[in-house]
Amino acid sequence: MYSYYALLNSKRTEEFGHISTLREYVDLTIQKLTGIHNYSARTFSSEIPEILCLSLIVEVIALFPEFKKVVLASKMLRLSKLEQLILNAKRAGELRNDVDTSILAKNLLNISVGVINYLIMHQDISYALSAVRSQYEQLYSLAVGE
Repeated sequence: MYSYYALLNSKRTEEFGHISTLREYVDLTIQKLTGIHNYSARTFSSEIPEILCLSLIVEVIALFPEFKKVVLASKMLRLSKLEQLILNAKRAGELRNDVDTSILAKNLLNISVGVINYLIMHQDISYALSAVRSQYEQLYSLAVGE
């Protein structure tokens, strides 16, 4: 489980390094979430359905406090990187200056978390993904709006 999560986290960090605007982040996140529809973890050379891996991570977090610390540290690092991306977007004029950086970062991150949690609980991919694009687009447009 640690190996899978480490690989997943490594791929996320690598992808994040190539993002320079909030628009790119939103587009990549939508692409990644909608890509879950095939239920495979082939990205990681595995035939185990990715949704089951995510479900297993949730179960393991509840049982192993050390793993929970690793996951929380990873989440905080992603949140910090997202906040920096938002600050850069403000400086570049991509976003309004009055947007609360921390709240926007948490909202963007929580859309993904909510979709993944729904998938784990209900395994209903079509419903979960039907609104994900509009949620991200709406939140982005509110931050960009004049």
